Amino acid sequence: MPRRQPPKQAISLRVDVDVLEWFKAGGPGYQTRMLRVLREHMRAERAKAAEQSAA
Repeated sequence: MPRRQPPKQAISLRVDVDVLEWFKAGGPGYQTRMLRVLREHMRAERAKAAEQSAA
């Protein structure tokens, strides 16, 4: 059974020009790639917080 994706919300986000250009240089799907990076960071921070609370 395919995983259900969480709902998305449109936002306005200011990013440095060089960061945006780098993601856009990868071609179509740059917003998806940006979301993937943010989600990976979120998961890493959650795991770190869980480790600290378990210690």
